[in-house]
Amino acid sequence: MTSNRVRYANGNRVRDRLLEMRISVRELARRSGTSETTVRAILHRNEISGSTQLADIYRMLDTLSLDPGDLLDPTTPDEPDDTPTDDTQTLAALLATEKTMHAPERLATALGWTLDRLYITLTDLDAHLRAVGLRIHRNRMGITIRPADDRAQQASQRLAHLHDHEDGIHQGTARVLYTVYTGTMSARETRKDQQFHLGALKNRGAITFGTGSGNRFTLTDDTAYAFDVD
Repeated sequence: MTSNRVRYANGNRVRDRLLEMRISVRELARRSGTSETTVRAILHRNEISGSTQLADIYRMLDTLSLDPGDLLDPTTPDEPDDTPTDDTQTLAALLATEKTMHAPERLATALGWTLDRLYITLTDLDAHLRAVGLRIHRNRMGITIRPADDRAQQASQRLAHLHDHEDGIHQGTARVLYTVYTGTMSARETRKDQQFHLGALKNRGAITFGTGSGNRFTLTDDTAYAFDVD
């Protein structure tokens, strides 16, 4: 392939072989000399760039013991079994339970798995999560499950506004808001029991962190207007 045209690739077939062989995307890329980006495009978008070298494709097929038709044939078996594996279910339950992000090495140790087994399962879990609007999120802090986009966050913010509008704010939050209103709360003077309320007020756009003398919290313009403060 030498053009920029995108061709169909059977990502399900490649994913099945990865699971059968118990190798990760990274390991497949290493063995075949294909980029991880190319492999992930096949897995997640069922496509392969026309600029991908034929030699790379054949090396990948050879690594997976697949024929060209297995990769490029758009037909799929009737009623494919997309039930998550036991490993995938176990990892999903663990990540849903753990609120703290953990490094891959620590997760693998806790599960009694090799790193390759963990990465294989992460790839499979990510595919299942994306079907319900979630995804695997990885950074230097570790691994966790996050929303696939910001729609849920936007809805959560609207729920918070509806809650405040219909039920009012927590009494403790109201006291903190009044303290900010009087101009007597700075970052240095913030108690631990006030931090939750400050976060709630900031998320609702009621206060902001000032940059003036003392680095005090201040009301936003909208909140000040509601208080009729000049």
